[in-house]
Amino acid sequence: MNELLRDYSSKEDLAKRTVRELVLLVLNELRITTIRQLYQVICLDKAVSEKFVYRVVKKLVEKEYLDFIRIGNGRKYFLTEKGNQSISSFYVPVKNPDYHLNHFMQINDVLIDSLEITRQQPRFSYVETEQRAFFEMRDGVDFEQVIAMNVPDFQLHFEEESQTKRRFYFEIELSIKSKNRYLKEIFPWYREQLKSYPNDVLFYVTGNPGIYVKLNQIREYFINRYQYKEFERFYILPQASFKEEYELICSRIFSEND
Repeated sequence: MNELLRDYSSKEDLAKRTVRELVLLVLNELRITTIRQLYQVICLDKAVSEKFVYRVVKKLVEKEYLDFIRIGNGRKYFLTEKGNQSISSFYVPVKNPDYHLNHFMQINDVLIDSLEITRQQPRFSYVETEQRAFFEMRDGVDFEQVIAMNVPDFQLHFEEESQTKRRFYFEIELSIKSKNRYLKEIFPWYREQLKSYPNDVLFYVTGNPGIYVKLNQIREYFINRYQYKEFERFYILPQASFKEEYELICSRIFSEND
């Protein structure tokens, strides 16, 4: 949790925050979550039960700091405008909670899984969510320029002993994009990032077997035709085995740098 909320407070200050405050701050970064996801993030650094998180969320809904949408038997929670204002958020309040809902749910799941593993690395510094990255990028920049930039679903930042930085980029792919877009826009952009920053690593995660095969085919095309060595730091992982494979990759990357 501390790595997600680094821009709000120090670790020492976050430890003193109430669960009520933490719920508001975590939702501000993740946009929309389940109770389970909220609990999984908060309990990383605060001893609390899932039932207690639920009671806090219920009171916040009653006081109109939070709202929810019901999908089947489950609820997905998000900040209201009142909740947004209560923490002086610089993000735009959620206007359409249904928008890309499944995508946000899967981003949260992968982010939580990656946090549980990555925070064991002493060089791990902080998480940058997509909306945080957009906020930082658009400050003083024309909107058209921001739209033209590619922003990962989230990034993990590391501070190396040599003062060089490392970033892990994460893309959660629920639906396949056109081959032309991958070939001419997305993958060439990431290739330039990996070329410019030789410590950075790209992860694509998908729960769709067809997308998994397609992404691997396009990755291999770039490696075989253009000898893109940078794509050796580009991993495509099935969501079902993400934690196991990601842990092995992390172990290999950081053991090589010790």
